Amino acid sequence: MTLREFEARLRAVTPDVSHFSARCPTAPYLVWAEDSQGESVYADNAGEDMALQGTVDLFTQREYDPLAGKVQTVLTQAGMAWRLNSIQYEDEARLYHYEWVWEGAMAPWDT
Repeated sequence: MTLREFEARLRAVTPDVSHFSARCPTAPYLVWAEDSQGESVYADNAGEDMALQGTVDLFTQREYDPLAGKVQTVLTQAGMAWRLNSIQYEDEARLYHYEWVWEGAMAPWDT
């Protein structure tokens, strides 16, 4: 899977998805980013499989939003290892903020 394919899967949760920074004017929306290389597989002194690690953040006005479960389903179906890192209420924005950390084998660039 490529990063673009991963983003397309996230769009099944909500069409309002952005990469690295929030560009969506109204909640609910997702922001996702890859931020580091995870555990990768090497053979014959060359990388065989790259694992990337990143985050998916859901911003929503609804407490107990069912979209949170949909994000987790997308991560699982994409073959990612993931964990729910935090759930916060952001007073200033008046939004619930869910953050997942994910890691999985992924082609970082379209080839």
